[in-house]
Amino acid sequence: MKITSYIAIVTLISIADDLSAQDFKQTMEKLRDKYQSAENLRIKMSVEVFETQGKQRSFYHEKITITKHGTSYHHHVAGTDMVMNDKYLVLVDRPTKKIIVNKRDVKAEAKFYKKAPFNMDSILQAYDGGKFDGAMKGMNKFSATQKIGPIAKIELFMDQVSGDLKQVNYSYRAGQWATIIFEELDLSPTFDVNEFNEQQFIHKSGKTWQPSTAFAGYEVVRADDAKAFVNN
Repeated sequence: MKITSYIAIVTLISIADDLSAQDFKQTMEKLRDKYQSAENLRIKMSVEVFETQGKQRSFYHEKITITKHGTSYHHHVAGTDMVMNDKYLVLVDRPTKKIIVNKRDVKAEAKFYKKAPFNMDSILQAYDGGKFDGAMKGMNKFSATQKIGPIAKIELFMDQVSGDLKQVNYSYRAGQWATIIFEELDLSPTFDVNEFNEQQFIHKSGKTWQPSTAFAGYEVVRADDAKAFVNN
């Protein structure tokens, strides 16, 4: 399991703004600017993927929680937690009972995001024909087609009053249908005192990392980089 694969989750934070403008690209740029510059943030979302649009039962369903305070993050999805604070990046994989720890390099992350294929600017360039589809049930609907890639179309539903993004639908060329429902979007969240503290998962004993009491029995490994893991 690679740490960089979980960093991608941060790119989901491209959400909500005043939707009086009916231009898709301008709207998406506003979403990006507002939420990438947010000092504090909590997002709770539900993700479902269906074999085809209209199927009653999904073959994938997951809850995701993302919290942010400055440059600190905490992501929770399925059996995985990832905490990034000023000093460390800690990845907890419950199914394998492993905890991966690495020193954090904020500058390197900035370069990674800038070049990453899921960078918001790259996403904006990939979509064509973005349009405002109108209002329905208290929501403004936007949609756009994608020039290339596995996703053929994207639909966004925003609350007319709050401007919050409520739902995103993805139509895949292979026929699958995915939907993300945003259950909470909070720009002024209250955090638990240990929300971004690595010691909720690990602590140092001399020069060696050990699992915290709540994770007794887990193996702690140190990542010299995001691709190669070596034991302490």
